[in-house]
Amino acid sequence: MTPSFRALVSAITYSILRERCGATLPASSRTLNRISRYVADCHAGLPDPIRWTLLLATLGIDGSTLLTQGRPLHALPHRERWRRIEGWRTSRLGPLRNLLRFYEGLAIFGWYGEAHGDLV
Repeated sequence: MTPSFRALVSAITYSILRERCGATLPASSRTLNRISRYVADCHAGLPDPIRWTLLLATLGIDGSTLLTQGRPLHALPHRERWRRIEGWRTSRLGPLRNLLRFYEGLAIFGWYGEAHGDLV
């Protein structure tokens, strides 16, 4: 797994949990790191064709802000990153919506699993 991929998974996870679950940094940074690792581990456990497809699509959205912002998505401030995520989550492009739903579902599942002590 590339460092950029891990950084983006963490950034997406943090943004989703901040907006959807009210998570704050730095108070819950250990919890957020565990959930981010959980999301990355779920991705790593996928069959090769799906895992590689999601990896390439994820790296694509990370690089999509290079021309307009001069930085990858994972390096943007939360507000700007969330604006982009929300736009993609409601995009007319089904695969893009599904990619964001994949991450959102795992992040929220991880949040509630962590809250109930079920996240391994």
